[in-house]
Amino acid sequence: MKRRQLLLGLSAVVSSSAAVVGSGAFSAVEAERQLKIDVVADKDAYLTFEDISNYAVVNDGVIELQFDGQSPPLTEGNGLGPESVYEFSDVLFVQNNGNQEVELFSKYDGESVSDIHLTQSTDVNSSMGGKNQILTENNPSEPLGPGDAFNIGIVIDTAGMSPGTVNTTLDIVATSAQSE
Repeated sequence: MKRRQLLLGLSAVVSSSAAVVGSGAFSAVEAERQLKIDVVADKDAYLTFEDISNYAVVNDGVIELQFDGQSPPLTEGNGLGPESVYEFSDVLFVQNNGNQEVELFSKYDGESVSDIHLTQSTDVNSSMGGKNQILTENNPSEPLGPGDAFNIGIVIDTAGMSPGTVNTTLDIVATSAQSE
């Protein structure tokens, strides 16, 4: 009889302990926290962009790329021709000022231009023989460690475009190299 009482007593203690501890699971949380955010010029951000070509112009600390013949001293041309693919090397300098490796790529979701991509120069001895590598989500840049930097270029495809001025946006994405 004492054995049964002891087992029942232990069972009650274990059951009540489990109820107190619980599983820790929850279905939703809303929490308000204070944030301090410093918005700085592109050249001072965690991911730095600096203009190193005549195609890059800084307006209010933000880099803009212009291929309209207005940024001297370019050439005698006034812009990009239709039904063409243009590749510009070494347009921007990018540096990782964060604390972890990142990989860089671009996304273009606009409809104004047929296609736009960032590029990264590859080593002359690589399988690509020193050509520029197009940076996409499935084919990002080599990991860029803290303090590391490289120059990036851009490829612009004007297929289906008529002469005129186009204003569009290219998303430059940096993701943690460890997140894969």
